[in-house]
Amino acid sequence: MKTPLAVYVSGQLGNQLFQRAAIEFCFSVSNRADLVLHSFCDSRTSPSRALNGTRKHSLSLLESRASGYLLSRGANNALSFKPAITKVAKWVLIAGLFLRTRRWYHVIVSKSLFDPPPNEPVKKPTYLIGYFQDFFWELYATQVREALLEVMGTPRGESTELDLAVHMRFKDYFQAPDLGVLSPEYFSRQVSELVSRGKIQKIGVFSDDDEIAHVYASYFSHLVEVEVFGPMRMSPSEAFCAIVQARHRIISNSSFAWWAAYLGNPYSTTVVPTPWFRKVEGIQQHPHSWLVEQALWID
Repeated sequence: MKTPLAVYVSGQLGNQLFQRAAIEFCFSVSNRADLVLHSFCDSRTSPSRALNGTRKHSLSLLESRASGYLLSRGANNALSFKPAITKVAKWVLIAGLFLRTRRWYHVIVSKSLFDPPPNEPVKKPTYLIGYFQDFFWELYATQVREALLEVMGTPRGESTELDLAVHMRFKDYFQAPDLGVLSPEYFSRQVSELVSRGKIQKIGVFSDDDEIAHVYASYFSHLVEVEVFGPMRMSPSEAFCAIVQARHRIISNSSFAWWAAYLGNPYSTTVVPTPWFRKVEGIQQHPHSWLVEQALWID
């Protein structure tokens, strides 16, 4: 008999990848061939929609809470997206309705943003709820990274177009002051440092706000060629893949950028800010090879 292992997927793309990493981690820790991985979500920014622009599919059983995409392992043990209208999706949803009354179904809820899933084998059907924004799968990095590269369909290898990708996040962070918006001086300092080391001929700036990104880019555009790729020029999927394929990266305090850096060349340079958030407690973990620099915030 198969043992289901499921995660409730919410938030935007970066959040969803941490949640999917959580079930991949539990799958690796358990090392059981009978585990079947599932996830479903009601987020309007599901990975399939965010990357491919496809419309959301909804189940009629529970309206919007059943919407999104089912992520399951196929016969070849690879993860794939399927519209959430399958029998398996319905089974997961119906089972979810009985989570609080059925003791056979183990529910794990994370207590904070950075709490990892339990580091122990799955013994019975388990349902994970949380954000799990931690680098908890370090011992299983190869398995998790390969599984998520397969899920995303992200091109492998580096592109010859960009020596350095710089990611900046503004819009929703301005509405959440506890998260913090990094200052132009922060990015200018990191760019200058990498340019001084040589081999940086072209920089791509990726952002959710064209106007502010151009202002920030002006702080270092005199150093090398700089091109800004805002939402009017690139879709989220295109921006994500471009950051993945860049030779080096300077990222903002965004889980979207974190994953684009992580799925890129593990031997390239990635610069991250610390603290990760301005006022939120907890530490965002990352691979030891990444360079950590002191964050500078705008007021």
